[in-house]
Amino acid sequence: MKINKKQIVMLALSLVVCVAVYLNWRFLQSGEQPTGDTVETSAVSDGEQSEQKEPQDEGEEGKTLGEAQYVSSAATSVEEYFTGSRLTRQQSKDEALELLQAVVSNESSSAESIEKANAEIVAIAADTELEGTIENLIKAKGFKDCVVFISPDVVNVVVSTDGLTAEQAAQINELVASQTGMPTSKINIVEIK
Repeated sequence: MKINKKQIVMLALSLVVCVAVYLNWRFLQSGEQPTGDTVETSAVSDGEQSEQKEPQDEGEEGKTLGEAQYVSSAATSVEEYFTGSRLTRQQSKDEALELLQAVVSNESSSAESIEKANAEIVAIAADTELEGTIENLIKAKGFKDCVVFISPDVVNVVVSTDGLTAEQAAQINELVASQTGMPTSKINIVEIK
């Protein structure tokens, strides 16, 4: 079996995209989705974790409106977290775009490979724009800062606030759902104090 440049480039591209998705998932893994009529929140501070349950608002159709989690910012400041998260997100996207551009500009790439690469480039650009739009809309609701991570099967929203109420979580869920078309059950909200 002979391996040519096109196959190597496609393999490398697939590998980088898989690694980026895995790192994004691993970085943002926030636990299980709530299944009942409660919102589970966990407070983490100085290595101790406690959980509390509070009633969760439900929409007119009885849908779950979201999950909120508290994350300790003791190790780094909240501003550093958001700056670092945005930088990491952008670096991952830049690496994926670089590989996709290599496929597009490679003279030996097939028309099908170029078409797929161009579609991925457009999708990454659309997600980047949508993440920025959602972040600005959430900040306009009065939150100090936030960062949004969009992936094909979930949207993770990290917000800086002094205390996220069920009503605020519902507002964020509705906003994200209306912008992305993602069901609220696929939207995770993580709070940083």
